[in-house]
Amino acid sequence: PLLENDELHLAVGHFPGAVADVILREMQEDRPDTFGHQEIYEGQYVCVMREGHPLSAGPISLDDYCNARHLLVSYSGRPFGFVDEALATRQRTRRIVLTLNQFFTAAHVVAQSDLLTVLPLDFVPATGIADRLAWQPLPVALPAMRIDMVWHRRQEQLPSHRWLRKLIDDVTLRRVWGTRNVPLTRFGGEPMPALIASALRNPWGASAQDD
Repeated sequence: PLLENDELHLAVGHFPGAVADVILREMQEDRPDTFGHQEIYEGQYVCVMREGHPLSAGPISLDDYCNARHLLVSYSGRPFGFVDEALATRQRTRRIVLTLNQFFTAAHVVAQSDLLTVLPLDFVPATGIADRLAWQPLPVALPAMRIDMVWHRRQEQLPSHRWLRKLIDDVTLRRVWGTRNVPLTRFGGEPMPALIASALRNPWGASAQDD
């Protein structure tokens, strides 16, 4: 509704249901092709813990995973996530003792405790403390974490909108895939100021140095 009502011009996030509907609309000639979308990232979730954790040698069995103490990253605050849904299909549960709403904070907490958490694998280096962390594959199968941009077609050809989509795409290429030869430019084509470009390339830099 926000995109349709022009209250939001671009959405970036994990929208499996919305993206599936957009793709279905593209395939059906009798439905209006209202929204555009672009995948900008796809990665896997892993179990993250402190370096030297008893389970860090892996692989982690399902029993050991369920018996461990867990930190859940939940933006809504709900103490039940997609990992718990996957465990429920196998009639299993895990012990969640702490809930936070940020991956970055979660990484720093598990680095100083015996808690386990689940993070995107590509995020681990961005924590700034990767040398203090260990990770292992999860003992339950999870779908890949996919991040998309979604927008209304009425905005698609606006120069400012095209620039923003390209900037997000370029930053993703640099940050996730390591494509360093992609230039970052301001709207209008001028080079991005060095300070802003540096922040876009490494948004965790200041926090990582503070820790």
